[in-house]
Amino acid sequence: MGGPSPGTVVLFLGSDPALAERLAARPATYAWMARFFVPPNLLLDRAARATSASTDEPGPFPSDQVMCAQTVVDCARKNGRSLQLVDVNRPGEARELVQRYVTSQDVLPILVRADGARLVGAESFDVRTVRTFLAGS
Repeated sequence: MGGPSPGTVVLFLGSDPALAERLAARPATYAWMARFFVPPNLLLDRAARATSASTDEPGPFPSDQVMCAQTVVDCARKNGRSLQLVDVNRPGEARELVQRYVTSQDVLPILVRADGARLVGAESFDVRTVRTFLAGS
């Protein structure tokens, strides 16, 4: 697996095991939060159903990353871009993407275009910056 295919961007997030433990006692609350912030079919549906997810299931994610993900989802939809979510702590089949684009010094979230350009860190994910980033290459 090389990089993202043309027209696709990859959003790397990092699940929070401590958050999963805290939410295990309140799965209904988390399911409501997941539906409110991010369309469940794109990001958090499996994590919302089972906060004690297997190693291949994404999430749950810290709130700052969820907010960034929502911005990316909205902008990607408006720009006609496909979006692939990768949980760096549970990469599953996307392990090669994580090894290629994420280092131990990186700050999550990270958005990567097919040309390898990256947007790094929550402070970079305002609507204008994400829109400009998605319009490139």
